[in-house]
Amino acid sequence: MRSKIGASSNLLEKLPAKPKWMRWATYWRHVDACQQAERQTLGFLVQSTGKILGRLIT
Repeated sequence: MRSKIGASSNLLEKLPAKPKWMRWATYWRHVDACQQAERQTLGFLVQSTGKILGRLIT
């Protein structure tokens, strides 16, 4: 997703500004898709980390 707007795959880096050749509607659609995918990924990581920590503590 991030590569479609010229961003790196590193989730810690900010998304870049709109490329000159891309329409605003397309750019915002890709930004929304990136943000949704990032929320899902981070949610999965938090959930997985909680399960691992729960096993370690008990």
